[in-house]
This record gives sequence, structure tokens and C-alpha cells, in this order.
Amino acid sequence: MIINLNKSDKAPIGHSGYYRLTGCEKLAYLFRRVQATVISNGSELERMICGSAIQSGVKVLQGGQSEDFISHFRSTESCLVYFDKLHISKSALAEAGVPLASKNRISVDGVWILPDKSVLVCEYKDGDGFDTKKSDAEIKSLQKILKWLDFSGVKSRRAIMVLWNCDDLKESSVKSREARKYLATAQDFIDLLPLGSLNRQEINEERYLHRIQNKRLIVEYIQEQILEIL
Repeated sequence: MIINLNKSDKAPIGHSGYYRLTGCEKLAYLFRRVQATVISNGSELERMICGSAIQSGVKVLQGGQSEDFISHFRSTESCLVYFDKLHISKSALAEAGVPLASKNRISVDGVWILPDKSVLVCEYKDGDGFDTKKSDAEIKSLQKILKWLDFSGVKSRRAIMVLWNCDDLKESSVKSREARKYLATAQDFIDLLPLGSLNRQEINEERYLHRIQNKRLIVEYIQEQILEIL
């Protein structure tokens, strides 16, 4: 994703932690925009995975509900089906005996129904790790989804958390012991799909083009906005 260094922030920059850190509004603004772009890169990765699947001829459904999944899983089709986001309602979970206390639904980044009717549930992470508290919460959600799938008649199912930029799980920064058994590299993930379902190289090449542009934009901003006040 291209960093936007012309966007006006709603919250005063002087109230940000970045300003408290630097005492410089222009630096604080740069750090805030960098962090916002890093966060948005996760959503961009999800869109690129979906786009690559479409280009590869995968049957893609966006924003599916539990009943949509059941319909496609129980159909006689033997093609690869991808749900770009799947939302399972509290009532559907309750029917399966899975309690959900504080939310109305559980959502997951992507769900694949493979031609053999096995199911792969995925959370995508743009990086090599995430904080323990968040990972434990997401693991609990994945476990609830697996229980719901079992109730729905899915006999072969697996849930993974894909660390897209991690090539060796031993080097992952994930600290949660519970999360570790769910971790997968991008290549591990792609190897679980039928050959040709996703093109990792094309996804990364597009993202690296953005990286080159971001470096240029950040350097220009520092030269024009910050060096003059140092």
C-alpha cells in the first residue's frame, strides 16, 4: 500500500504518543502515517490473495455467512471455493453448542473448501508475528469455528495463521505457545491448496513496487519537511 503523506488527521497530532516521543509535529505525523499504512497492509494482503485466487480461476465468494458456506459445502460441486471473509453468527454457533459471550458473530479472513471437501480456515498476518494477547484471542475464535465446522458435518478441517513474510517459523516472533501449532508460512499455506490456486510471486512483486515508492516518498518528506527544522 502506498503511504499517504497528504492526509489530514482527525485527532490533533499534539495529542499523539508519537509527539510525546519526539516533540516534533512533522516527525509525529510521519510516524503516524507509517503506522497506519503498516496496519492497512494487512487488509491489502487479504485483497491481493482474493485477487490472485480470482485470476487463477478459483470460485470466490465475498462476505459469506454461515448458511452460504453450508450450501456450498453440501453441494455436489468438486471445485475449489474460496470465501473471502466468512461470518458465523452467534445463533449458528449456539446451535452447535459453541458459546459466544461478547460478540454477535465470529469473522475469519478466509475459508477454502477444497475439491475433496476438506476445509482450510485462514487468518492472514502481514509480518512474522503478533502480540500474545491478540494471538490467544484469535486462536480461541479459530477453535470455535473448528467446532462449528465439526457440527456442520465437515470431517476434515484445519485452521492456520499465515505469517506471510516469515520464511522460517523458528524465527517467528510469536510468543504464544498455544498459537504456535497453528502457524504457517506463506509457502506452507499455498502448498495446502491445489497447484496454481495462488501466485505468491506476483503478490509479492506488486507489494515490493509499493515499497520502492514508499521509500521515495518518505525520503522526500524528510528532506522537505524535517531537515529544514533540525
